[in-house]
Amino acid sequence: MKYLYPAKKIGALIIVLFFISFVSFSQNNTAKDPAVELISFSAQSNNNHSVFISIVTGREINASHFIIQRSVNGIDFNDAALLFTEEEDSREPRVYTYTDKLNETDTVAIYYRVKIIDRNRNFTYSDLVTGANGLTESGILASANPSQKKLRVTIPGSWLNKTVTYNIYNTHKGINKNKISNNATQTETLDITDLPAGVYTIEATNGDQTAVQRFAKIN
Repeated sequence: MKYLYPAKKIGALIIVLFFISFVSFSQNNTAKDPAVELISFSAQSNNNHSVFISIVTGREINASHFIIQRSVNGIDFNDAALLFTEEEDSREPRVYTYTDKLNETDTVAIYYRVKIIDRNRNFTYSDLVTGANGLTESGILASANPSQKKLRVTIPGSWLNKTVTYNIYNTHKGINKNKISNNATQTETLDITDLPAGVYTIEATNGDQTAVQRFAKIN
């Protein structure tokens, strides 16, 4: 399992920087009041047999670390990486990323979940997400660049060269941004410079297929 030291801030975003030796932890209590508000947890495959994993939190109170877990059947999980949170509590969005390297012989469907542990060793689990080895699943991956001016949205491979509509909603379901691409490419860039800080939903629609993901604009 990869062991990654506390996320460091670059501008307003947080990324993981260091791999250091593995330390084992024991957690056996389910948290009654989760230490982390999980805004989104996503896994997006790349063509180089790796899966890009993104964790966005909205609140971290008494949080300790995350364990990213991997499964080939959605039932039996192994620990893939350990990511520490920052030491300070926060009520502002934070972003964590990790790239899971897969073998070319790995099964196509890879399931992921994140185990969220607080400083008292209580824990909760996220919902399952799927990343495909070398393939793009029927979801989208949205991430803001470090300057928080552009939102990159990656769409499923089956949507390429088709008409795709992008809508960005705020928490009140009002549309803040709208864009239509008549000949969609794999990754579309949306200008979010004028959006105020907050939590949003990006919705991409291709015909009768719709995929959504939440994201945070921090500044």
